[in-house]
Amino acid sequence: MLEAALVQKGHFAADELYLELKNNKSNVSRATVYNTLDLLEKCNLLLRRNFGGKTQRYEKITPNKNHDHLVCSRCGRIVEFNSSGLNKLIRKIAEENNFEFRDYSINIFVKCNDEKECKAQAEKRNS
Repeated sequence: MLEAALVQKGHFAADELYLELKNNKSNVSRATVYNTLDLLEKCNLLLRRNFGGKTQRYEKITPNKNHDHLVCSRCGRIVEFNSSGLNKLIRKIAEENNFEFRDYSINIFVKCNDEKECKAQAEKRNS
């Protein structure tokens, strides 16, 4: 279960991991998947993300790698990005308001420019 969660690429939902394990002939229960993901989050190995909607998603914690997300509100596609300018601005805002900077996370909700590809991605995600 630990290995399966940590080898996931990008952002994944608990049910996606459960189905992958079942397809690989694992006897793990859905409850075990959810409980283990909670434990991995508490151990600072995974980070739970909410990109809108009902489904929580997870990603591996990468030390010292601040990144943000563009999230398509139509198809759910998630693109990670890193902006040194944004990072500097956030640090400056914290300093100007007499805070010690620790960390930040930003989700920017967008719509894909290619509507046809976006619809195809949405259909693929919902199948």
